Amino acid sequence: MRNILAFIGAAVVVFLGAGWYLGWYQVTSQSAGPGRSRLQVDINRDKISEDIKRGAEGVQEALEKARKSDIVPPADTNKPGATLTPPTTSPERSGNNQSAALQNRELIRTILVDGWLAPERK
Repeated sequence: MRNILAFIGAAVVVFLGAGWYLGWYQVTSQSAGPGRSRLQVDINRDKISEDIKRGAEGVQEALEKARKSDIVPPADTNKPGATLTPPTTSPERSGNNQSAALQNRELIRTILVDGWLAPERK
């Protein structure tokens, strides 16, 4: 529980510090009479929405860049000794593996219901 409260406190401090640094809000103090002072907080909603949009665009660009770096360029088939490899298919998509999977499921169901693990019948 103490760790959760510490995390929340740290998140609030980071948010307030980042907001002040980025100009999301401004705190000013004013005199309200003898022995009194007033704090005024001005929130810049346009700046907040602009910074959030810019951050979201940066994250999208980083994700797209990561996706592009994961794509392997095709092999150059004009080079001597280059071979083409057929694309691999996942077991869920090929017809033979689906029928084998159904057969395995049926076998397991038979074993569980009628076979070794079935309750004894009297």
